[in-house]
Amino acid sequence: MELVPPFVAMIVALTRIIWFEGTLYSIPTIYLAILYGSSVLFILDYKQSGVFFSLMMVGGIVSVFQFTDYVPEVPFLSDLFFNGVVAWLISVMSYRSFSRQVTIHGLVREQNLKLSYLAERDWLTGMYNRRKIDELLNHGNNWPPSSFSYTSAILFDLDRFKQINDEYGHQVGDQVLRELASLVLGSLTPEEIGFRWDGEEFLIFTERDGVLLAEELRQRIASTDFAHEIHITASFGVAYVQTTESANELFKLVDQNLYRAKEEGRNRVVSTPR
Repeated sequence: MELVPPFVAMIVALTRIIWFEGTLYSIPTIYLAILYGSSVLFILDYKQSGVFFSLMMVGGIVSVFQFTDYVPEVPFLSDLFFNGVVAWLISVMSYRSFSRQVTIHGLVREQNLKLSYLAERDWLTGMYNRRKIDELLNHGNNWPPSSFSYTSAILFDLDRFKQINDEYGHQVGDQVLRELASLVLGSLTPEEIGFRWDGEEFLIFTERDGVLLAEELRQRIASTDFAHEIHITASFGVAYVQTTESANELFKLVDQNLYRAKEEGRNRVVSTPR
């Protein structure tokens, strides 16, 4: 249906050429071409296009009467008005189509962003999930990957978190995890990246000294009042990328150090030597 106006306009133009061949240099056809071309080139809304085409018609009438030998046999004014209206309708249709396409593309792009976000984010905390870790590490056979600029890995676990779920319920436990994730993310630089590793375990990749960052986070967690004025501590394991030969070895070391921190009394940082 949106193609009907241009087809009607072109049929009228062809009829004018045949009926008034050579008269007034086919003024209706000339103006039809200008107006129709403008409707395609200028994506304007309804009011803007109405003003635009009105000015073009007024300018066309004035210029023809002043600078052209007008032939009375040619119904110039009616043709110009008709062609202007048709061109305006084309502009309206073009704008509608353009707006609809922009809206569709915007919705598709927004949906793709949401799907991408959900695919690589933990639903509860908003931190990255383990799929994002695989994406970071699976770049070629070299270790570390060329795109992996982090020097330290930090794995930490909340101490006796099960007691919070047992005493306050899982909803409160989830709220504590959300608040903890917000605390951790607020402590990281834009270059650093945090993940929810599993349950109440979290992983961080950083370019800073891992021990210093882990100790800073340990102190902040221990001194924070979480939901329902809950106090909780965390145990940290730290390993350095340059001391390992693979991602598996890095994760193994950082997990062993976390386990040692738990065994040595919790609420502490354990790391491997550089």
